[in-house]
Amino acid sequence: MRTLLQFFSMDCVMTALSEKTVVLVTHQVEFLTETNRILVMEGGQVKQQGKYADLLESGTAFEKLVSAHQSSITALDTTSQENEVQGQQVLDGGIMPSALLATRQASEIEVSTRGPSVAQLTEEEEKGIGNLGWKPYKDYVEVSKGVLPLCGMVTAQVLFTVFQIMSTYWLAVAIQINVSNALLVGAYSGISIFSCCFAYLRSFFAANLGLKASKAFFTGLMDSVFKAPMSFFDSTPIGRILTRASSDLSILDFDIPYSMAFVVTGGIEVVTTVLVMGTVTWQVLVVAIPVAISMVYVQEVLRGLGQRASQN
Repeated sequence: MRTLLQFFSMDCVMTALSEKTVVLVTHQVEFLTETNRILVMEGGQVKQQGKYADLLESGTAFEKLVSAHQSSITALDTTSQENEVQGQQVLDGGIMPSALLATRQASEIEVSTRGPSVAQLTEEEEKGIGNLGWKPYKDYVEVSKGVLPLCGMVTAQVLFTVFQIMSTYWLAVAIQINVSNALLVGAYSGISIFSCCFAYLRSFFAANLGLKASKAFFTGLMDSVFKAPMSFFDSTPIGRILTRASSDLSILDFDIPYSMAFVVTGGIEVVTTVLVMGTVTWQVLVVAIPVAISMVYVQEVLRGLGQRASQN
């Protein structure tokens, strides 16, 4: 890692970009000695600014960062030197001394009995599995301020379904009154064109909802990352942050808004179909209501089985 940092500092920044203005956003102290100006940020605000030597005042945040870095480097060098000396003594003696062997065995036993450390550098991601209800979708709409696109999506789907019903009703009525083929096809085509327009509006509002949500969540993510303390970057790998900024935002962009659109589409179509059939022949409700109750029950059972299977 140190060789990579030296290569980046000397070959890339100091040599290739020597004639250009370079802005480095970093907590690597190795880069700061050669810079012309340093801005120290804390809590999302600039607390100090100046040259490297001027900022090394006792008690400042920059001085604490440099001291902590130098202490860690000194501790690592001391530990590596002790390990090299012990290894050389073992090699010179031809056999591991009994005191060193006993100390190592005692250390291994102590580590094994203590188990994993409570405070580790890279923290594990917290994951939960369960039925959260409608709260995530409610927060999704509130954070993105997407009430208007959601209402537009529902309204467009309702009108699309209404025009579909009208086209079916027109075909049923036109056959009975014996209208001309031109009028039959023309009216049916006009109704279908209007329904296609509302289908387009439904997709447009769904995409608009995803865009607003993506902007809101990405802005919040970047704001949190730039205002995060250095301890956050020590315990959180950069790859994890990039994963959250790519895969999770892809879900916010496409999966959630279009899943909501599919649910709205299916729900409205089922309700309108049952209403139309119930209006014509009310006996169908005797079958539709028990089937709907059974479907909800089976869905809850399968959801519980899926959650237990994923936990195992």
